[in-house]
Amino acid sequence: MSLDGKLLTDGGIAEQIPLPSAIAMGATHALVLTTGRHNRARKDVAHIEHRLERQAIALWYGEALARAYDERRVLINKVPDALDTPSANGPLLQGAFVPDGAPAIKRLTKDHGDLQAAAKLTEEATKRLVAA
Repeated sequence: MSLDGKLLTDGGIAEQIPLPSAIAMGATHALVLTTGRHNRARKDVAHIEHRLERQAIALWYGEALARAYDERRVLINKVPDALDTPSANGPLLQGAFVPDGAPAIKRLTKDHGDLQAAAKLTEEATKRLVAA
């Protein structure tokens, strides 16, 4: 979308989980609530799904946005590692992931029951994490 002559896009294209930006801006604490499991597979820029999505983005929105989409895949792989690595000098980072046993939630999940169940389990996991 264009606003005042600037092209704007969903922030999730550039940085799906803006943890690195928050740290760079001086955040001292961060709680990341995800829709993925902690042990989820890494996002591979060579995967066919990514390549097809990238081609569509480049075609419809341009190469600059397609490059941002590539970088997003690289950044998303760093977030679980940052949440797993305690830092004595850095910000306090915590992550609440979808617990094992919860329904798998994908970008296009529409099943209301699955969405509610995953939300409830993640809320409970978050409360345990914050209380610890």
